[in-house]
Amino acid sequence: AALTDKDRRRMHEIGLELAGYGETKLAEEKLIAYNAFCCASDRLFVCSPERNSKGEQLAPSELYIKIKSLFPNCKEVDASDLDGMYYVEGKELAFEKMAENKRSANTLYATLKSYFVSDPVYSGRIAALERAADRRNFEIADKSVATSLFGKDLHISASRVESFYKCPFSYFCRYGIKAMPRKVAELDPMQRGNVIHHTLEKLLTDHSREQLCVMEKSELLKIITEIMDEYLAAKLDGGQRSERFLYLYRKLALNVCDVAQRLIEEFAFSNFTPVEFELQIGGDGAEIPPYRVCAADGEVSIYGAIDRVDTAEIEGKKYFRVVDYKSSGKEFRLSDVTQGLNMQMFIYLFAIWNNGKKKFGEALPAGVLYYPANSPLISAERGESPDDIRERKQKKCRMQGIVLENGAVVAAMDSSVSGLYIPVEVKKGELKGSMISLAALEKLKEKADGVLAAMADTLHEGKIEALPAEGKSYKHVCEYCDYKAVCSYEENIPVRPLFDDDLADVLKNLEEGDGDDGSGKMDR
Repeated sequence: AALTDKDRRRMHEIGLELAGYGETKLAEEKLIAYNAFCCASDRLFVCSPERNSKGEQLAPSELYIKIKSLFPNCKEVDASDLDGMYYVEGKELAFEKMAENKRSANTLYATLKSYFVSDPVYSGRIAALERAADRRNFEIADKSVATSLFGKDLHISASRVESFYKCPFSYFCRYGIKAMPRKVAELDPMQRGNVIHHTLEKLLTDHSREQLCVMEKSELLKIITEIMDEYLAAKLDGGQRSERFLYLYRKLALNVCDVAQRLIEEFAFSNFTPVEFELQIGGDGAEIPPYRVCAADGEVSIYGAIDRVDTAEIEGKKYFRVVDYKSSGKEFRLSDVTQGLNMQMFIYLFAIWNNGKKKFGEALPAGVLYYPANSPLISAERGESPDDIRERKQKKCRMQGIVLENGAVVAAMDSSVSGLYIPVEVKKGELKGSMISLAALEKLKEKADGVLAAMADTLHEGKIEALPAEGKSYKHVCEYCDYKAVCSYEENIPVRPLFDDDLADVLKNLEEGDGDDGSGKMDR
C-alpha cells in the first residue's frame, strides 16, 4: 500500500529520509521553476500546450496564469496564428514543417522541398515521405506472394471480414504479417464480453425457462456470482489479480444479473426457446459445416461461434433466430451489412440456413437480434413507479437487428407486439419496424456472398490500401487502431465513405439490384 502523508511525517520524525512528497514536493517544483525563469538574461519565453499527445484539451498551468497576472502587458501569441516560417529555425524543424505542409502543397512546402532535394542527407528522407503520403494505396506487387501470404483458399473467422472492410491495411498487418500488439492484463471489453457470454450460457443451460421465471433476484445473483467465481478460478488466474480488477469483476456480477432479469422478462412474452449456446460453425467437431463461397481463384470458408440460437414451432413450421450479446451501443444498420461490415451474425444465419438441416431439420430463418449485455442508467422523476422505470429501462435495452416480415413470427417473439423486446411493434393496426421478407433475405445472402468473394479477390490481387471506412456507425475507425503509426496516419486522410441508407432504401435496392455486380468491391 502507498504511504500516506501522515506515515511520511512520522518516518521523517524518527530520522528516516524519504523523497519529497505532498506540499514539500510542490514547493520544490515551484522553486525549480522560479530558478529557471530567473536564468533569462534578455527575454523569457513561456509555452503552454493546448493539447496533449492524444489530442485531449489541456488547461494552462498555475505558473503560466501567475506570470500573466504579474505581467499584464507581456505579449501572448497563439501558435495557430503564426506564419509557417516562424518555426524554421534549423534544418530539422524546417524538414518537419515541410512534411506538415505536404498535403496542401503550398508555397512554403515547395520552397523547403527545393532546398532539401539537393541535400544528400535529406534526399532519401524526402523519398520516404513521398512514399508514406502517396494516397496510402499500399499494394503487394507480386500477386503470387499475396496469394501465398493470405492463402488461395481463405479459412477465416466471420469477424475478420469486418476487419478487412474497416481497413484493408489493418487486416494485412494483423492477419497477413501477424504484427500483434502487446496486451496488458486487465478487464478489457473483450474479456468482459467473454465473462458475460459464459455466465449467461451457463445460467440458461443449467436452468429451464420455468425455473428462471419464478426465481427471486437474490437467488439469481447468488447463482451468477458462483458461475463467475468458477470462471475466475479456471480462466483468469483466480486471485492472482489486482484489487482493482477483482472489484470490477465483482461489480460486473450485478450487471450480468440485470441482463439476466431482462432475459427472463422477455421469456414470458416469447415462444422462442434457447436451444444452442456457443454453437460452432466450421472447425473440428462442429455440428454446422463452415459457410463457403467461391471466389475467382479459390474459396472462402467462414467459421465461428454463435452466442445463442433460439427455435420455435409456428403454424406447423420450424423457425430459428440467432442472438448475439453486445456490450457496445452501436446502432444496427442493414446498409453496413451490404458493404461488408457487421456481417458476422448474418453469415451465421446463412450457415444454418444452408448447412443446418442435420442439426435443426427443415427450419426457416426468423431473424438476427443483438441483445444489449449492459445495464444502462436512466433518469427518473421523484415518485415515479418502479414499473414505469422498468419499462423505460427495457425500451432503452430493446434488442436491435432485423426479423422476418411475418406476423405470426413477430408475435411468437413478442406476444405483446409492443416493441419492448424486439425492434417491431404494432402501430395503427400495422406491423412497423425492422423487418425483412424471406425473398429479400435470399437477395441479402447473394449480396453477402459477393462481398466475401470480393474480399478474397482483393487480397489475392495484393491490394491492401490504408483506406478506413467511415459512416454513421463507423466513425473514427483509426482512433484506436494498433497500426496507425505504421501507415503514417494523419488527420483528413482519404476514407471509404459508407452510404447510410435507411432500411426501406436498402430493401428496395436488394429487390431491384443495387446497380453493381454484387461483388461488394470498395468504392473510392
